[in-house]
Amino acid sequence: MNGLVPIPATLPIIARFYPRADWVWVGTQLFALAIPLVFLLSGLSPRLCAFCERVAGGRKYWVITIFACLYLSLAALVTLPVGYFADILFRRAWHGPTPTTAQWLVGQGVALLRECILAAALLWVPYTFVRRTPKTWWLWSTAVLVPLLAVALGVYQLILTPLWTPYRSPDPVLASRFEALAARCGATHVPIYLFSGPGETVVGVGPFRRILVTDDPNLSQDEQVVLFAHELKHYLLDDTWKPIVMLAALLFAGLWVVHIIGGAAIRVFRRRLGFSDLADPASFPLAVFILSLSWFLIGLPVFNAVSRHIEFEADRFALELTHLNRAEGLAQVYFDKYQLNEYYSFYRIWRADHPSGSARVRLANTYHPWTAGKPSVYGKLCRMP
Repeated sequence: MNGLVPIPATLPIIARFYPRADWVWVGTQLFALAIPLVFLLSGLSPRLCAFCERVAGGRKYWVITIFACLYLSLAALVTLPVGYFADILFRRAWHGPTPTTAQWLVGQGVALLRECILAAALLWVPYTFVRRTPKTWWLWSTAVLVPLLAVALGVYQLILTPLWTPYRSPDPVLASRFEALAARCGATHVPIYLFSGPGETVVGVGPFRRILVTDDPNLSQDEQVVLFAHELKHYLLDDTWKPIVMLAALLFAGLWVVHIIGGAAIRVFRRRLGFSDLADPASFPLAVFILSLSWFLIGLPVFNAVSRHIEFEADRFALELTHLNRAEGLAQVYFDKYQLNEYYSFYRIWRADHPSGSARVRLANTYHPWTAGKPSVYGKLCRMP
């Protein structure tokens, strides 16, 4: 183990920053929720839908697509000042790193373009099923959308991301250490690349997975090895599928909630809303509001809790496979030096999808069952040292 790593303390300025940042985050979420309500209660949604029907000549696919893109564009325009305050002005006031205004605007434009592409590719699915099978559309929509989303994620990670994130092979010495660890778990020909981003990750799904490890020059070779071992657990147990399965469950639940609550809202407020059926493209803001609120209140806490558990187990696996406890602790201290190292309840529930830096260092300092002759949790998966 080569000595314990001191538990990292959150820098005072970071400790003061995060509670205030939480209020800003909550404010932006509430502002985003208000936008679809304004569309619905002001009668703007049916008027915009009527305009799209004239432009598209009544063709359903184009009505839905044009309406969604116009809605997303208007919403992005309205939230631009709020986003600029949250992402740029607020962080600059605390001397945090921020992109230039031009870079931020380009990022917002790219995000909007990505949303419109997804809308054009996917929105026809639920609107087709809600029109043809109004009682079970949420079930059939989930069955079709989940594979499409998995393919879209794979294309984005494996084809598009490398266009702006250069990958390179590790040097022979480091590669041999990576390959030796993988071989002890029965894995051969594992695609391993270094990249210039922070941390490490597994991209792709199923047979198209690859492991990415940061080439940060401030990390020692042992630290890179233990980071690789962390990702090897995701790779071997295909943890990339678990978030997809969880998102499928959340999508299933979300569409069902839209079916129940959306249908009830239309029955009660149809005159105020200006439409009488979920199959009407004008219902898109209603679906956005219900899904966003459900995600904020239920989906996000569930997703974060499951993600933290997955990451904790990957840390445990890395320690069992490498016994590089000190390297694991030092790597976490390095990555989390400007982060919140002890979570309070709100941050843990709504904003943290990884264990805290202090929790991960404590695990590195205290988890070593091999010293007491105890079995490893993952001893059946890999040949442990």
